[in-house]
Amino acid sequence: NNIRVEGAKIIAKAIATSGYAIQLNLNDHEIGDAGMNAFRIAIDNLDELLLSTNKIEGNFKSFIEALGNSKKCPKVTIVPKEPSKEEEKEVYRGSGLSENFRYLMKSNTESKVILASNHRGLFVLSLSNNHINKEGYQLLAAALQKSTPIISLELSETNVKGNCEEIKIILMNSTSLSKIDLSNNELEDCDIAAIFRSNDSKSPDIFTEETRLSQINLSRNLIQDKGCISFIDSIKSLVLISAIDLSYNMIHFRGCNCLINFCRYKQSIKNINFVGNPY
Repeated sequence: NNIRVEGAKIIAKAIATSGYAIQLNLNDHEIGDAGMNAFRIAIDNLDELLLSTNKIEGNFKSFIEALGNSKKCPKVTIVPKEPSKEEEKEVYRGSGLSENFRYLMKSNTESKVILASNHRGLFVLSLSNNHINKEGYQLLAAALQKSTPIISLELSETNVKGNCEEIKIILMNSTSLSKIDLSNNELEDCDIAAIFRSNDSKSPDIFTEETRLSQINLSRNLIQDKGCISFIDSIKSLVLISAIDLSYNMIHFRGCNCLINFCRYKQSIKNINFVGNPY
């Protein structure tokens, strides 16, 4: 059945009174902004809230305020996921990559995020495939500046291209965010620079020692060599970076070579996905 606002309110009330940590998948419904706001009462009982494809646009201030007021803070451990034989074959098959680069590519899978069982709060928020407007991104940016417990933010196909400055604010100020998904947003080289580079030419790095970002998904965008090189240069200071997905972009030899050199000295890297590029 297609769940709308009233259904979302009933589910939120049940979760709020349950006393249990819940992983809730409500993808592919029509709860809209009002339905998302309904879950404000259940924030502390939600580990994951998946709301992809729900006609959400950005008028979810009540939800964000509750999220921003949450005092929960997760303890996070990143555990690399070993690729299967079939996954390894899929990464290397027909890629045309050099042997050195094949060695550097550990897998096309993502790392697992393991949370301590005694920590509660909303850790994973997926808003993919919703047309989030500027107001919505501003609300998200403001909330994540308050050290919310979100460690994974999924924004695939969510109008990121028109809201690069807000995404930059999220990356600059969140001390809990470990994983961000910006795939399928038609991001070009200029957008990558707008997101990952500071406006201050004397200090272009947007990340600090407190940044915990370890996984970045930029697959299925329009990134070329210039954008790839700019991106790699901007994440050099990330101490915990372990997984990068640049698959199905438009990256050629120069960008690929930059990525190879980055992986050679950045020992924290465990997973690279580069398939589908014209290198």
